[in-house]
Amino acid sequence: PGAGPSAGPSAMGAVSCTRCVRKDSGAGHVQAIIAAHVPVPVSLHVYDIGSSGAWTAVNRLLQPLGTGLFHCGVEVYGWEWSYSFACSSTGTEYEGTGVFCSRPMCCEGHSFAMSVPLGKTSLSEEEVLKLLNTMEKEWPVKDYDILKRNCCHFCNELSLRLGVGSVPSWVS
Repeated sequence: PGAGPSAGPSAMGAVSCTRCVRKDSGAGHVQAIIAAHVPVPVSLHVYDIGSSGAWTAVNRLLQPLGTGLFHCGVEVYGWEWSYSFACSSTGTEYEGTGVFCSRPMCCEGHSFAMSVPLGKTSLSEEEVLKLLNTMEKEWPVKDYDILKRNCCHFCNELSLRLGVGSVPSWVS
């Protein structure tokens, strides 16, 4: 239900109505039936940093050690959500949120490496959007720290709040 991958992020708030109306066959009464929410899958998409291929080679060497240098995003309801550092148009001031969305497995500036299924969330699309609205305020761009508060930390927090547990330890 709601906006899918073909719609733009601005349409994300448009949640489809889950109420249908049918005529009762016996007495002619109209009944409203509320459709049950079906849990939806949540995936972690992992990227090698950059698009040159250099970090891909580094990550392949680090993989046997259970680590690497990654960018990641969490996909839910057809959009991938992450957190990043960005500077303003002046290049010196930092403002707004660091939370952003992209099409799944297509984060600009990074090389897609793999997807990790995290489970299913019981939150509705509307609840997920409210959660992300809250997290946008909690994750301002000015608080980005490459070691202590980055995309991997954001994805772990989002995954926990979606009720699917932590991201794999080798990601962070």
